[in-house]
Amino acid sequence: MRIDESSFNRMNVDLLKDRRVSYVGHGQLESAPESLSALHVISHELGHAAEFKNQAFREGRDVQEVQVKINYELRDGRMVAVSGETHAVTRAKSNSEEDPALTPYSDGKSIKDLFQLKEEEDKKPNSKEKTKLNPKEIMQKSHEKDLESKIKELETRLESEKTKKSATDVHSAERLKEIESEKKRLEEEVRLLRVKEQLKETFALLTDFRKMMTSNLFGMMSLQTGSNTGNYLDTFV
Repeated sequence: MRIDESSFNRMNVDLLKDRRVSYVGHGQLESAPESLSALHVISHELGHAAEFKNQAFREGRDVQEVQVKINYELRDGRMVAVSGETHAVTRAKSNSEEDPALTPYSDGKSIKDLFQLKEEEDKKPNSKEKTKLNPKEIMQKSHEKDLESKIKELETRLESEKTKKSATDVHSAERLKEIESEKKRLEEEVRLLRVKEQLKETFALLTDFRKMMTSNLFGMMSLQTGSNTGNYLDTFV
């Protein structure tokens, strides 16, 4: 007995698909998966922030404030970043020299420096060893390889069945449908595993970014009255 796939199940599969979102940036059409839409828009808007900073430098001005706004929409139960806005406020440079004691970061490191330190830390052998020794990730990678191996076996079986199939062979047609159905199921499972891994990496990156912004904000709050205002980034989500 064969049970046909219900419309409800097909609807659930559609909701699990990582559809792409289209954007228009710098006069060009861009796109990104819904699961990575926030990272795509943030990266694009931070590029605008860098442009404002370079323009202010060329004009001999200081960037007093940068505001980045990310617009979200709820689509089929998912929060999807659909657009972004970036604004900058500049002012003429002050003639007074900067007091190192009033710098937001006590170690003098900027957000860019912290990102570079994070990348260097990730490249260290010890960091890689910790990742390799994570039992959960090892099991997930092993499971993904097993699924890919099974998919290849099913592809081989499909080719074999197609060569043996005759027009009147009903049993052969049924076997082909069963193999194709199992192959699609395994491919979907592999895709979901990879999407989950991408989401985990994106969340880790956004968490690090939030920590850096919070650290910079607290540093700004510690400045004394009348001191030079440093650069900071406001993100409204």
